Amino acid sequence: MAAPELPRISDYPFNAARRWPSRTAMEFAGRYWNYAELAHQVDRCAKALLALKVEPGDRVAMLTTPRPEFLIVFLATVRIGAIWTGLSPRYTMRERAIILANAAPVLLFSLAEPGNNGLLTGAAYPGLAADRIITIASAGDSSGALSYKEFTNLADQVSDTSYRAAQRAVMPDAPAVVVYTSGTTGTPKGAVINHQALVLGNCVRRRRWPTQVPRIVANLPVNHIGGLGDIVCFALVGAGTIHFMEGFDAAATLDTVQREKINLWLQVPTMYHKVSELPHFKAATVPELEWLIWSGGPMPPDLLRKLERLGTRVATAYGLTESSGSLTGTGALSLADIPPATAGFPHPGCEIRIADDTDRPLGHGQSGEIQARAPWIMSGYFGLPEATAAAITADGWLRTGDVGTLHADGSLHLAGRLTEMFISGGYNVYPREIEAVLEQHPAVAMAIVVAIPDPAFQETGAAYIKLLDRVSSQTRAEKSIDFATWCRQRLAGYKVPRHFLVTADLPLLPNGKVDRLALSAGRHQPAARESSV
Repeated sequence: MAAPELPRISDYPFNAARRWPSRTAMEFAGRYWNYAELAHQVDRCAKALLALKVEPGDRVAMLTTPRPEFLIVFLATVRIGAIWTGLSPRYTMRERAIILANAAPVLLFSLAEPGNNGLLTGAAYPGLAADRIITIASAGDSSGALSYKEFTNLADQVSDTSYRAAQRAVMPDAPAVVVYTSGTTGTPKGAVINHQALVLGNCVRRRRWPTQVPRIVANLPVNHIGGLGDIVCFALVGAGTIHFMEGFDAAATLDTVQREKINLWLQVPTMYHKVSELPHFKAATVPELEWLIWSGGPMPPDLLRKLERLGTRVATAYGLTESSGSLTGTGALSLADIPPATAGFPHPGCEIRIADDTDRPLGHGQSGEIQARAPWIMSGYFGLPEATAAAITADGWLRTGDVGTLHADGSLHLAGRLTEMFISGGYNVYPREIEAVLEQHPAVAMAIVVAIPDPAFQETGAAYIKLLDRVSSQTRAEKSIDFATWCRQRLAGYKVPRHFLVTADLPLLPNGKVDRLALSAGRHQPAARESSV
């Protein structure tokens, strides 16, 4: 079913409420809301925001997990022309303070009690008074903050006429959200994404991965574009059902996928890996599942083979925060023949080119920076015009910071991040190329390569390796020489890591991706360390 292209992302639940009022819009912890109920709750919330004098362009911040209040506040905020921005409960107080200082919100919604969270004190953010904080799912003394119920009662102060006028004033190109980058390589920057970017990007993705009515599990952080755009907004554009989970839990996720008959499942590879390790995964079947999609990193071949038993179509997508979701993707892939670095083909309406460091386009088969131009990329970085100019060329090409190759058939292959590249003995080394080689080893489940200092070569590679469960403990001590030989047979000598380390797990960021910074800084201690080569 093709999705209509409505002017604003906030129009979608109201369109669904008119056409299918009894259709389930969202579910959380066994409680279900239909679209009529959702629309009513959004109306109440939006009026309450107007009662608190929230104006177009004002920022409304929210410290939240994926849950119904998030969706209501997000839709209400953007429905009156204000800008929503999310904060992760997993952020440190310092990380939250940096984002709040940049966003300068007029209101903050929080799951936490103000007295129990330093973020919400005047010292942490002097610009926000206690009565500009609304607490969600909290009990007891709120130290001057409004409860969510008290907040929504303010809706009675605003007339329908005023509310309708506020809605009509919101243009399709008005900013809707500011999504902050993870900040693993520096200070987080807020990507400004407008209504039409969220609409057009997800209409295109709906055509790439069609379902009659999408039923999606939402367990990725909603302050990241994957959780907010690729999952929640995708479901809204398709008038589908969102099953909220406050965090990723492998067993609970698989149970939800089976119990709620999820038909489109999007995760990052590390999450699929944890699900595949469940004892009962071998017996798992999901007949209703139409699409299993991964993004946010490469999929190891052995993991793909394990996921095949779910008996569904498998696809991949490539995008970033600044592109407000995926730029490229595939249809159903043949699991017997998936190139490890594939990113698929550009979505309709998206242009992809490979460029050198002067933005000069390169030919097919040449490696360089991936640049993209599409109507759904970000408008810029909030309050950072110089950073915006560095990220987007004068003629609208987004510099992704990723390295790849565009082939004659139009397919895009990824090599890694420019920022992950390191120089060893004068040679450029891209970790993803090495990881793909290691993941073809019959004993390897997953590999991550990071740069570490080296007295002879300035930098060299350290490979963190997660072995397959079936690899016996007796053979683990022999794997360093095996891995080195394996790499030398397939890579130039300067690309071969000098250190191979076996680990039982890998450190993860809140969005489920591997925390490469923790690995390169040596903050992660593997369960077993293998000798250097």
